Amino acid sequence: MSLKGLRITKPRLELLESMGIFSPEDLLCHYPYRYEFLLRQMPSLEDERIICDGMIVSNAKIAYRRGLQSKMVFDVKIDDIVYHASIFNRHFMQAKLKVGQVVTIIGKLANLTSIVCSDLKLGALSDHPTI
Repeated sequence: MSLKGLRITKPRLELLESMGIFSPEDLLCHYPYRYEFLLRQMPSLEDERIICDGMIVSNAKIAYRRGLQSKMVFDVKIDDIVYHASIFNRHFMQAKLKVGQVVTIIGKLANLTSIVCSDLKLGALSDHPTI
């Protein structure tokens, strides 16, 4: 059976096909980003995305840009290496981030010492098998 047998509009059908979804089985087996099973992936410049645990070693600082946009920066220690981490528009998390706390970082290594986070979860990766 193809997706055409389902009640899906033509623009939606084209969008699904652009995502590599051509059958109802493909649709059932497609997991959005937030539901991917996360496996530890250490920081490396070659990787598209990193997923790792780290311990916060400095207090988070907020810089506001253009009204309500914000950038939160803090230092995080991953396997005895300290990285400068930044995440955008998560200023509400500042009060929850304490020195010595373990966090799960999902992001990209910007250079050898900096990580740009796309998501930040409180607790170790083992606490979040699916996000």
